[in-house]
Amino acid sequence: QIKKALDYSFTHQIKKALDCVNCAIEHTPTLVELYMLKGKIYKRAGNYVLAAQWVNEGRLLDTADRYVNCLCAKYLLRSDQIETAEETCRKFTREGMNAAETLNEMQCMWYQTECAFSYSRQQRWGEALKKCHEIEKHFVDMTEDQFDFHYYCMRKTTLRAYVGLLRLEDDLRSHPFYFKTAHLAIEIYLHLHEHPQSGNDGKARLDGADLTDSEKKKLRNKERKAKKKAAQLQQKEEAAAAAAAQKKDAAKTSESDKKEGDALRPEALVQTSQPLEEAIKFLKPLQLMASGRIETHLLAYRIYSKKMQ
Repeated sequence: QIKKALDYSFTHQIKKALDCVNCAIEHTPTLVELYMLKGKIYKRAGNYVLAAQWVNEGRLLDTADRYVNCLCAKYLLRSDQIETAEETCRKFTREGMNAAETLNEMQCMWYQTECAFSYSRQQRWGEALKKCHEIEKHFVDMTEDQFDFHYYCMRKTTLRAYVGLLRLEDDLRSHPFYFKTAHLAIEIYLHLHEHPQSGNDGKARLDGADLTDSEKKKLRNKERKAKKKAAQLQQKEEAAAAAAAQKKDAAKTSESDKKEGDALRPEALVQTSQPLEEAIKFLKPLQLMASGRIETHLLAYRIYSKKMQ
């Protein structure tokens, strides 16, 4: 039944594939692979909500299986259930820490890539760009880490590994994770160029000519309360950030890391005044290391044609 279900699934005969896998589940309801197969069939049919639901059913049968956990989280992200996916991943991350931060420290780029695309589908441009910049930073760290490896290879005379490192660095930014991330970031920055985001949208103006004195007074009171509430919220956020900073290593509490964290705030990323310049930062590594792909040149054309307008 499993073989028949796979064959029907490959040929997009979804109903016959589901009939086969349902028959197999009735016969052996405790086999995790059957639920994963049913989820894959729904994935090929384009229904990621049901795909995530059935893979999660299989995950519950064996909660110690890391692969099934990751597959379930991936399907949840593709169905735009980001919070549920983070809860699923938390079962295999450090206890007491934010799952997204832990996965970022572990350079878990498949999770961050899926998150970025999910945020983009929901038009949460700031969060999507933050994930893109986090992935870009992973590749920057890889480039910087190679300098330590140079000395190690010379000292240990591991020349074969050294040559492999040099070849890796020659086309590091052509890796699929970076290519997909850079492509997405450029698309978002092009969108922001055409539809700039303002931090002052939706704020009421007090100098309206058609407002009565009582309405102006109400607006002033409302703005005063909003400012007070924002100040209290900012104090709470600063206190929480200070408490979190005390738990981190001394290296991670440096001034450079603090500035970088401020630069990666979704609000700051989405309100950039030069979206095309930011897009070019993602484009240049592709031109150097992924020039063999036509998508690179199409993206370059779109960016520079916008700059010339």
